[in-house]
Amino acid sequence: MIHASSGAIHRLNACGKVAWQLLQQEPLSGYALSDVIAAYFNVPLAEVTTDIARLLMALSQADLVIKQQ
Repeated sequence: MIHASSGAIHRLNACGKVAWQLLQQEPLSGYALSDVIAAYFNVPLAEVTTDIARLLMALSQADLVIKQQ
């Protein structure tokens, strides 16, 4: 994906791509996003939670998502 303002290019793996598509539809908490991703890829929630937290942190640092309270 390309950041509109900076032109920076960000590459996502399959999990990241699905997460990004979901986030474009509606704001989701890290837990809710992890739950959907775990079910979609049929993997344990514990395996996904850390990866989603890292993804959300990276997206936030790149100004691609905004953390909501």
